[in-house]
Amino acid sequence: MAFKIPSFAQIKTTIVQEIQGLTGLTIHDDHDAAIRADGTSSAIDGLYSHQSYIQKQLFIATADEPFLYIHAAELGLPRLGGTLASGTVTAISNTEITLTAGSKLTDGKSHYWLVATDTTINVNTPTLVNVVAEQIGVSWNVSGSLYWLNPKAGLSGTVTHVSIGAGSDQEELETWRTRLLERKQLGLSRDREADLIAFMKGVAGARVVEALNCPQALTRAEAEYEFVVKNHLKCITMGEEEYPSRLRECDDAPIALYYKGNASLNPAHAVSLVGTRHATDYGKNLCLRFMRDLVEMVPDVLIVSGLAYGIDIHAHRAALEYNLSTIGVLAHGLDRIYPSVHRKTAVDMIARGGLLTEFMSGTTPDRYNFVSRNRIVAGLCDATIVVESAAKGGSLITADIAESYHRDCFAFPGRSEDEYSKGCNQLIRDNKATLIQSAEDFVRAMCWDVKATPSPEAIQRTLFPDLSADECAIVSKLEEGSQQINSLVVATDIPVNRMNSLLFEMEMKGIISLQAGGIYKLLT
Repeated sequence: MAFKIPSFAQIKTTIVQEIQGLTGLTIHDDHDAAIRADGTSSAIDGLYSHQSYIQKQLFIATADEPFLYIHAAELGLPRLGGTLASGTVTAISNTEITLTAGSKLTDGKSHYWLVATDTTINVNTPTLVNVVAEQIGVSWNVSGSLYWLNPKAGLSGTVTHVSIGAGSDQEELETWRTRLLERKQLGLSRDREADLIAFMKGVAGARVVEALNCPQALTRAEAEYEFVVKNHLKCITMGEEEYPSRLRECDDAPIALYYKGNASLNPAHAVSLVGTRHATDYGKNLCLRFMRDLVEMVPDVLIVSGLAYGIDIHAHRAALEYNLSTIGVLAHGLDRIYPSVHRKTAVDMIARGGLLTEFMSGTTPDRYNFVSRNRIVAGLCDATIVVESAAKGGSLITADIAESYHRDCFAFPGRSEDEYSKGCNQLIRDNKATLIQSAEDFVRAMCWDVKATPSPEAIQRTLFPDLSADECAIVSKLEEGSQQINSLVVATDIPVNRMNSLLFEMEMKGIISLQAGGIYKLLT
């Protein structure tokens, strides 16, 4: 029989009954013991919930989308990705012009197509122009009329000869799940014990030695090393000091990162801004206003995003405009920039920030790489802000990952009828993100506006004579002012699991106290 997880009420009842049995007291709801039982029950209930969540991800039938990619990698059964529609349109101009790559066509219904390569159009000469859809999907297969989004002088704004096809949708999530379940069930014996024995035989010593003795892997490593040296990149492994401390504490952190830039990966303050690929004027203005105000309050903050269309690129550009350091986390190797139209911004970011990826050169920007990329975006930062999002999207995945890392998550609200505010409103409604309306709201919630107040010298020696070396390091940092746990981890280089234990013990000793927003304060 499966273990039945007790409810919060059942846990509390059990604790209260035990207290009554030990003390003989009659405990009312407003009794101190009842209040303490509430806190203990909440902690236990949270542990049960976390346990249930982990168990859910272990099985294909119940795993959430990000974890299905892990199961798929194990089974060698990737999700079938959709394809970008492509084809040609016929352009006409009464003057000689050159259409640059990235010029946009639209159907006026939120579908866009990009010119694939620079194309010169002679005077009054119908010219075929190669185009590709901005997104995957069958909706981008069209014939008929399209319109230039920003037509050049002389160029006919309407394109009547259109032939665009071969676009397809990504495999439905549940269809993919069904295929994974079928693959998982293909054990020859359909017997758990027999399958386990067969698996163990497959990893015998000789097989392991054979797998490790792989000349192709060494050749690939040598090629990557040459690429790193030639292009003046940094390859940062988990054991190095430069490796992001915040990311190191995440269970699924990559063992190595490739980096080009000059911004520190361990800043005092770091925040990620994510959102929809279809940023509205509202979202773009939010990015600009947020950066404008944030730089006045926290000038050393690092802005992190994914260099994608929409909110990502506008967050990077707004950061650059206000001289903030910004890092783009890529879903491919550093031998390319995707999308290519963001190359100029990427170059500017290298001068003030950088580009970061876990993928080796030659890795293409496949769809599942973006989900993997999102965990780095969340793990690098103290907090994640969702600026705009539809009801479904990659930014919501990033928010979920940030929550799983116990990082703060925020969202800008929008009108209920706005398509690209629905995701933000849902996060706020479900208590997965804190509502903010300005940079001031964010800074206050993060307690980044707390000024350091000098403490009397030798407070540690006078008041806390029996502290360990790690506890002394924490006290020393808190003497500078109240801090979040992430800041303490970075400053003291104490692993987060050890830090949690130390902070709890110090709180019980009456040395520190936990404030609203997860801020720890030194008691004097």
